[in-house]
Amino acid sequence: MSAQNEMGGRVALKLSRGKDFSLDVDFELLSTGITVLFGPSGCGKTTILRSVAGLERARGIVRIGDALWQDSDKGVFVPTWQRSLGYVFQEASLFPHMTARENISFGLKYGRGGSSRNRIDEAVELLGLSRLLNHRPYELSGGEQQRVSIARALVLNPKILLMDEPLSALDWSRRQEIMPWIEKIRDELQIPVLYVTHSAEEVARLADFILLIENGSITKRGPASRLICEISAPVEIETDRVSFLHGRIAGSDEKYALACVQLDSGGTLWIPSARTESGEEVRVKIFARDVALSRTAEAASSIQNSLECTVRGIEPDENPAQSLVDLSCGSNRLMARITRRAAENLGLEKGQKVWALVKTAALSV
Repeated sequence: MSAQNEMGGRVALKLSRGKDFSLDVDFELLSTGITVLFGPSGCGKTTILRSVAGLERARGIVRIGDALWQDSDKGVFVPTWQRSLGYVFQEASLFPHMTARENISFGLKYGRGGSSRNRIDEAVELLGLSRLLNHRPYELSGGEQQRVSIARALVLNPKILLMDEPLSALDWSRRQEIMPWIEKIRDELQIPVLYVTHSAEEVARLADFILLIENGSITKRGPASRLICEISAPVEIETDRVSFLHGRIAGSDEKYALACVQLDSGGTLWIPSARTESGEEVRVKIFARDVALSRTAEAASSIQNSLECTVRGIEPDENPAQSLVDLSCGSNRLMARITRRAAENLGLEKGQKVWALVKTAALSV
């Protein structure tokens, strides 16, 4: 899941639009993995992406790998069509009269490197599109259309993949459908991905490195494992509050098909998983409804995951019978949904030490 540490490029851009907006950013890209540009609408995220693609003429430097696409001081500016990149927009924008295969193949007109057939086959396999190749866009769901759009970008054999809020036009269920495919791209492709979003859930699920953007400037930057707790845990999705805890596979119990995750913030979790490769990074998704609380470290129950936490606060839930308890577990945050009666019986208050009991059977990565 993790990106390699070596740098995959540099982006340093400045741009002004009258008195209303100015852009001034300078950052390096990891050679692989997803670098997320995160911030509110209008903060400059898409402008950065369009400038990297050469669609906007900001001043500065754009270097991807060993390719220099722009250096204003040296008079270098490579036009968009000569930049080896893939661009995925908010809308899939497929040609309605073409099949999925024809839409994917269309991008090969400007592709570089490798045989056309091989690149199509690789993209189709990566995104699970083999059964959909003869379908036209109107026969595909929104998530399937966007997967075709991503495949069209990947067959160009790009040095970088640019993704501009690719899930924003989809409803919650379609976003859940497509995010595992983007995770697969992150994990299997050896290219940098620059990803724009204002969705905390997407950051939590997908990011390797985060750039927080406000008013055209980078306010914070760092690995997702460090910054994620500041912006996106817990996040609210359609079915529940959900937290994402980062860690590494530390061992396994093959008899019971479980993997042990050593959390970055301390503590361990057992999760149902076939993964056994020691050291592999994972993000454990925990729904608030699957967390119980105890005043003691040892609780006699079938729940075998116990994390030492501190109560950050207690807030009312939409259901008047329930409360949401906000917890700090080391540097991570975790949300528990319990009944108001249980909260009162435990005497919960801010700053109190408790143990979060997390159901193994409910966990996923």
